[in-house]
Amino acid sequence: MNLKNRLCIALLILCMLALEIYVGAINSKPVTEENTFYAKDTIVLWYTDDTLTDFLNSVALAYYEDTDVHVELKLVSGLEYLENINYASIRSGESPDLYIVGNDMLGKAYKAGLAAEVSDQYNTLNEENYPASALEAVTYDGKYVAYPMYFETSYLLYNATYLEQVAAADVEAQWETDASSENADAGTQNTETDNAQSDTLAQNPEFQSAVRNRAQELVPTTIEEILDFADQYDAPENVDAIFEWDVSDIFYNYFFVGNYVDVGGPAGDNPDQVDIYNENAIRCLTVYQELNQFFSIDADQVNYESVIQDFLDGKTIFTLATTDAIANLEQAKADGSFPYEYGVAMIPDLTEDLLSKEVSYTNAIAINGYSDKKTQANAFARYISYVHAGSLYARTGKVASSLGISYDLGALDVIMLAYAETVPMPKVVETSNFWIELEMCFTNVWQGDDANQALKQLSEKIMKQITGNEYTEEYIEIPQETEEEIYEDSGMDD
Repeated sequence: MNLKNRLCIALLILCMLALEIYVGAINSKPVTEENTFYAKDTIVLWYTDDTLTDFLNSVALAYYEDTDVHVELKLVSGLEYLENINYASIRSGESPDLYIVGNDMLGKAYKAGLAAEVSDQYNTLNEENYPASALEAVTYDGKYVAYPMYFETSYLLYNATYLEQVAAADVEAQWETDASSENADAGTQNTETDNAQSDTLAQNPEFQSAVRNRAQELVPTTIEEILDFADQYDAPENVDAIFEWDVSDIFYNYFFVGNYVDVGGPAGDNPDQVDIYNENAIRCLTVYQELNQFFSIDADQVNYESVIQDFLDGKTIFTLATTDAIANLEQAKADGSFPYEYGVAMIPDLTEDLLSKEVSYTNAIAINGYSDKKTQANAFARYISYVHAGSLYARTGKVASSLGISYDLGALDVIMLAYAETVPMPKVVETSNFWIELEMCFTNVWQGDDANQALKQLSEKIMKQITGNEYTEEYIEIPQETEEEIYEDSGMDD
């Protein structure tokens, strides 16, 4: 063998040894963005909300350290979300093993094979860990088809400082009346003492306790009580409205009819359980319409951002807000732009007889039915939504659906209670446009359309979609005396 051939063979051997050393070094390297494909196993998660990115990255890293399973995160557009997942699952070969999705899309996802029944091998999905509203949100056809992650709902937000001012005036007036009665019984009059007592009331623990109790009594539990408050309240100059909310968005209006309108039953998945047009729903929608003359809110001009800004500016006392408002309020308190205290309460009923029920939207983690890594996907879905639920709010400002989380803000505990009382967004495929149609119904009624006819037409349209045939509701005649009772019960007959 000549020298040239020997050199070639030696060079080839050296190259092979170098390659072995290089591959060994690569395999021994820690997982980073550059070499994540060398992890023992990889699953892919799709999501659409960029505010989740930091949280998901930290959870994915912790999960890799715990399990040696790498999670590839992919932020995608929310437009045609399920359609893109379906295309990727069937054709492209780059589909997610799990993905974050709104509960209203779970029916469509399950029917398309994109949301498999979860394994829940640790029996995590139970009422010790989640409120019924969260479990119903991820139920389809009697099966859990996703893990609840976080939610959105509305609640009553109020300016606690304004209520305490009213409460202080009420308590002071009552104390002065009591003192005058005592003086009259004793046959004495001590103006100087009375004035001195008035000057020191603010430092009196008994007085302060009475004010706090009175302020809590002023938090309305019905719309009727808000109207009573508005009738008696001597508003400061900077207060423009007693009660303002986004009347253009069905999410903040739904509670008016939510206790009497049923689309899909408790889990919102049963097309045979639909009841939209009934007497109580008509009564509630009539109350909603009559509020227009008291609060004069222009549906074409108002939006959620403007409503919250008015509250931050101290221009309103009561409003309806979603969970994002709490972080905004805390930030405004910290920088001094909101020099008040605030409070939150359950959504008010309309009257003592007409009860309310709010809707909630739950974002959940679904397991792709086309994935061949369902076991790993189930494990990571539980890891995100339950094991690491306690850090979700601090990292994202989103409130986790799971129970037992300790928040530093009492407002979040009340919001969690409110969530537990909600009805989940329905997932009946045949009624997927129900929310758009209901919002149009509310808008038309707010602007003066007949509440009875508007609700009847809405029901007929939805029932036609479900049955596939023309559908006519029998007209419900509301007696004149009943209509007058509606106004009287709501305090709108003055």
